[in-house]
Amino acid sequence: MKILLVAASSLVLFLTGCTYQVETPLPPGVSSIAIPLFSNGTMEWGVGETLTRIVIEEFQVRTRLRLEEKDEADLLLEGEVTHYLNELSSESGIEPEEYRLTMEVVVRLISLAQEETIWRRKITEATPYSISAKGPELETIQTEEEALAETSRKIAQHLVNLTLEGWEE
Repeated sequence: MKILLVAASSLVLFLTGCTYQVETPLPPGVSSIAIPLFSNGTMEWGVGETLTRIVIEEFQVRTRLRLEEKDEADLLLEGEVTHYLNELSSESGIEPEEYRLTMEVVVRLISLAQEETIWRRKITEATPYSISAKGPELETIQTEEEALAETSRKIAQHLVNLTLEGWEE
């Protein structure tokens, strides 16, 4: 009897066409994006290049948007690194134990066809790292460069989520 009731309920739901749709903030027909070099408003060398490379990688891996030059793209993702801080967050004894790298970017997504900004956000991310970690078995971040890459990856994930679903992690 229970099996018949479950089957009948499922059939009713199927026939009534219950569906679930996720709305995207993107205009219809969008298939490509341009991601120029993020400008660097800080004194830290190479930050814009690292962030741009990782943002491009994240879009290539997680989206179906083709990467194009600005004059051929449907969307333009442009941004600026506005804050970069590498600070000591804890120490014990003579040597520092942990640092924290914090980066802030201001980014906007533009529909080139409609010539309008879809969204504009300020995103701040931070990554702790320990230069005193020893041993190959430890998978902790041990250099500022690794922390920069991880922080950039976190920002890139935010940007993909904002672009495709309109939400942030």
